[in-house]
Amino acid sequence: RAATRDDAGAVFHVVCEEITSTTRVIGDLVAGVPSTELGGGRLRAVLEQLAARCSLPASITIEADTAAGVNEETALFYVCLEALTNAVKHAEASTVEISLTSIGGALVMTVHDNGAGGADPTGSGLRGLADRLATCGGRLQVDSAPGAGTTVMATVPVSRFSAMA
Repeated sequence: RAATRDDAGAVFHVVCEEITSTTRVIGDLVAGVPSTELGGGRLRAVLEQLAARCSLPASITIEADTAAGVNEETALFYVCLEALTNAVKHAEASTVEISLTSIGGALVMTVHDNGAGGADPTGSGLRGLADRLATCGGRLQVDSAPGAGTTVMATVPVSRFSAMA
């Protein structure tokens, strides 16, 4: 029996859906990897990309002097990625605010969502981030009162030597 146009159209539709699905899966895999080697201020562009790709409206404020070393910027990248992921998947948030500033020899990144709150800072994702920050002398603070959204703040010290990486 020869294939009809309707059969061909149905097959084409299935193929298009599979390509779209595969593209989405590949994008999700790649999303967890910085688009460039970090350090020396390259975090700015990567955070802007994360905010632009976020499925929630995300505002971003980055001060001019926010360069650090590879380890520090990579740690901050992963904090932002995890906070955005949690806001989208768990918090029922409708907006996210990201800020990166330099205060007294340290970079401070804050990610705030307006979701349900109640995040557990001892959960494996946030605990892993705290451990990653600790390896470069940083710390993680999570404020997440039920009904008040979640604020994740990461602080890493920056030395003149690490900022030149």
